[in-house]
Amino acid sequence: MNKKFIPLFLVAIALTAQALPAAYTPERQLGMLHVLAKLGHTQSLERFLPHCTIHIDTKQHGYTALHFAASNGHVEFLRKLIAYGADIEAKNDQFGTTPLLLAVALNQPACVQELLKLGANDAAIAEELCPLQMAIQAGNSDCMKILINHNPAIIHKKDNLGLTPLHYAATSGTLACVEVLIEHAADVHARTNNGKTALDLVRTIGLTKIMMAQLSEEVTRDDLIETNNCLMIYEYLKNKMAEQSHE
Repeated sequence: MNKKFIPLFLVAIALTAQALPAAYTPERQLGMLHVLAKLGHTQSLERFLPHCTIHIDTKQHGYTALHFAASNGHVEFLRKLIAYGADIEAKNDQFGTTPLLLAVALNQPACVQELLKLGANDAAIAEELCPLQMAIQAGNSDCMKILINHNPAIIHKKDNLGLTPLHYAATSGTLACVEVLIEHAADVHARTNNGKTALDLVRTIGLTKIMMAQLSEEVTRDDLIETNNCLMIYEYLKNKMAEQSHE
């Protein structure tokens, strides 16, 4: 039998009774709940939860069932979990990652959309990154668009150094991420506390990468990709600044 289907087979047997058999210890119930979350079997969840004796937010390896559902793209399943009382802001033990942050990082736009609709905090922080910064770092432009459409003001928000999402995308993201921000009216002239625009920052990084490549005895493919990415972003932002200056 395919191991992937064994947990569902066990659930079907267990739920023929009015309550879970004594053999289904809290540890086994937790394992069953999280397997269902990873697979997204909503009907099995609806049969399982009324008999379950563990808390719906009980963690396994630091994550709740909602984390697993969100990270695997199971929209209906996460909706059911929240309806049953799952904590939409539950945090991973190690990094403090919420289901929304995890869905953004793993590029699950449908789950990002649903979690925001159900009230997830779009300013949650994990590893010093908010959801929009997480999407930029991961290069997930679809998730970026959802976050910006949900809260347009987030595109202009600055951190304590005066960095906007555009600064962050120019130095940590891809050209596609920078384009998304510009298309949603990010201010290309915005400056940090030190008076630097996004163009200033990417110019510095690009020059540094070029100099390091010239001094290095061995330039890797990743080095070339990163340098080319900086150059494309630089040219794009330079053109956009010129366009806006003439408007």
